[in-house]
This record gives sequence, C-alpha cells and structure tokens, in this order.
Amino acid sequence: MPVISATNLSIGYKGSPIVSNINLRLSTGRIICLLGANGAGKTTLMKTLLGRIKPVSGEVT
Repeated sequence: MPVISATNLSIGYKGSPIVSNINLRLSTGRIICLLGANGAGKTTLMKTLLGRIKPVSGEVT
C-alpha cells in the first residue's frame, strides 16, 4: 500500500509548472533517491508531496 502517491502532478510556482506529468507511488520499507540538476524541481517536488505548497495541477494523496 502506498504511503504517498501522486497522479498527473504538475509542480511549480504562481501557476507556472516547472515539471509536469509526475506519477509515483511511495511505499513503506523502501529507500528512494531523488537526483537532478540544480533548478530541476527536486525541492519543489518534496515541498509539494509534503503539502507545503499546492500543486499546479494533479493530485497528491
């Protein structure tokens, strides 16, 4: 069973997406690694998954 899932998620600021079409399921007992270039949206994704910022579109559950 997933602890966090995202469906058709677009993330960004002020309604402008920086990354779109994210679909993921994170389950307990798993270790994940999030890699990417500076400015690619890693922190924005984490803040969105944690509910600190609202997604541009899509759903986080």
